[in-house]
Formats: sequence, structure tokens, C-alpha cells
Amino acid sequence: MVRRTRRSLALLAMVTACAFAAMPTVTCARMQGPRGGGKAPERGGHHREPGIPKPRPTGAPGLAPSPSASGTLPLRAQGFRYRQLAIGQGDAALLECGSGETALVDAGPAASASTLVQTLKSLGREVSWILISHGHADHYGGLGAAVGLGSPPSFIVPQAPDEGVEWRRALASLHGSGARVIEAKRGDTIALCAGVDVRVLAPSPPPISRSRSDVNANGIVLRVDHHGADYTHRFLLTGDAELETEARLLEDPEGLRADVLKVAHHGSAFSSSLRFLEAVAPSLAIVSSGSGNDYHHPHGAALQRLLGVGARILRTDLHGTVSVTSGDEGLTVETDHEVLNHLENVGEDGGEANLPKEHRPRHRKHRQ
Repeated sequence: MVRRTRRSLALLAMVTACAFAAMPTVTCARMQGPRGGGKAPERGGHHREPGIPKPRPTGAPGLAPSPSASGTLPLRAQGFRYRQLAIGQGDAALLECGSGETALVDAGPAASASTLVQTLKSLGREVSWILISHGHADHYGGLGAAVGLGSPPSFIVPQAPDEGVEWRRALASLHGSGARVIEAKRGDTIALCAGVDVRVLAPSPPPISRSRSDVNANGIVLRVDHHGADYTHRFLLTGDAELETEARLLEDPEGLRADVLKVAHHGSAFSSSLRFLEAVAPSLAIVSSGSGNDYHHPHGAALQRLLGVGARILRTDLHGTVSVTSGDEGLTVETDHEVLNHLENVGEDGGEANLPKEHRPRHRKHRQ
């Protein structure tokens, strides 16, 4: 699902051709191992969920009610926020530290570049680094616009198969500009801020080949851990991972456990296998997809498997931007729109009792 846009790449080449200076610090080191149906009516205004209703208990941390009356929750000094942007049929997310550091993970399609720029400007802070999970235009199309804001960031890209001339030109523009460009691999860690560990779980050698999409299969998968005095909250960002990617990640199933899952490939049926979801055991699953998209994302089978492992599903096509704030009080979820009944994700007959047998959990996973 690649829609290449020469216009966005021309803008990227123009912006990144300038001299880059005052590069922020981004460090990489070997990983030390883990620590520890139809759309319902919407209500106007910014919506905060006092909790994530789940089909059944999963033993996950509770979600605290929001103390704020309107707008985005204030981010405390030691807090962390993951924000999945409503960017259309594509992918873009922000990692925000209470101490000010911010990273952009993917840049969405070129058609949504103005939305991305508006969001970045509203932050009131500069982006320290930009990570592109893989070379498909719905993940890097807005890169040129994002690069044009503020001081130039560092870039993190995958060691991925060649996706063609446009992606090669984008990479050449970054390298030729003098920007710091890091090719990520499994085991790398990215220093974002104190209390937040960003770990690269994929890609790993040897490259995956002969998959449905080798570019997707060899993309970057991240796990972000936010550590507090007596808790660790985990976020798993999977890009457009394929089933082959998930199979390789399952070699270390404990490393996949996460409270929040960014669902792979916009909820495609070619990802989110049952074994993988059981290993992750997410309380909250977030799907980034465009309303009425041509690919019919997210697919019902993937959504049913997510419900089958006890995940609460939120979707950018229904809920708008989804923000999850992590702190001492737990995880707090905010959405642009409230959708009245979570079962609209699979239809009114959704739920484990109605899942095909092959999609039902074989056993329950509980976090301690």
C-alpha cells in the first residue's frame, strides 16, 4: 500500500539541502534487555476516558480519570505521553517527555502534511529526532514539511530492503545535507529523556525475504518503557510489521509485553497474529487508519483477535488523535471524539463468544 508523491520528496530534498547545525544528542547503544460496524454518533469536544472498558479483566494497570476540564492534560516533569495522530491513511506518532524532549515516529502521508505541521507547531517545543519506520510514502510523505520546522533533528531509518527511487532520493537528501542519520537495528537504544527507554526490537539480521512485503517486514519496531518509582508502563510501536516480523519477535516473547500497542499496518489482516497478541497482552490497542480508506483498514479479523485477548480498541478514524499519558497515577487516555459503544469496532455482535474458534485465545496472559 504505497502511494508515492513526488511533490513531498521534492520538498524534502529542498529543505534538507540546507546546512544542518546544532544537532541534538541522540545516542545508540546495545540493548541491555527489558527492565522489569458502523460509526457511532460523536459528541463534540475533546474527550477524556476515565478508564479503558475491557471485555474482561487483564490484570493491567488501571487508567486514572483526568483532572483537567478541557484540552490536553498537562504533562508533569517526570511524565511521558504517547500521541497517535489522526493523520489520515498513514502513520505518525509523538513521544513527549515532561522535561521537553520530543520525538516524531513516522510522518504520515503527504496529503496530511499540513495537519502534521499544525500539530508540531502547537507543541511549543522542538522535535529532537524523527524516526521513519520504513520506506513507504504513507509513513514518510510529510517528512519534508516536518524537517522545515525549527532546528534540524536527527534521523533514524531502518536497515531495510530497497523500496525504489523515491525512497533512495529521500535518504540521499538526508545523508547529503549533513544531517545525522542512524540506521537502526535490534539492540539499539535511543536516549530520549530520563526515565524513558526507547528500544529497537526490529529489524534484526538476516533481513526477512520473500514475505508479502519485505519493506514492511524489515521495518523498525520500537518498545518505549516509561519508568517511575514503582511502575513501568510499556508502549509497543510496530510500524507495518508483517507476520514474518512477528514470528521473529516471538523469539523473545517476554520482551513484547506492553500496556499499549500501536497495531501493525493500520489493522491489516496480514499482521496481529494471535500468538503475537497473546505475547503482547495489551490493555489498549490503537489503530491508525483513515476514514473510508480504500484498503478497508482495519480488518474485522484483526479487530476480533484484539478483542479476543482483552484489548480495548481505539481508532484514529473514529476517535481522532489518541493520547496516552503515563505517570504515577497510571495511564490516562484522551481522544478527540467519544465513540459511544466500543463494540462498533467489530459490529454489534462483537466479543470473544462470537469469534471464530481459530481466533480465540488459547490461554490468558496476565501481567504481574
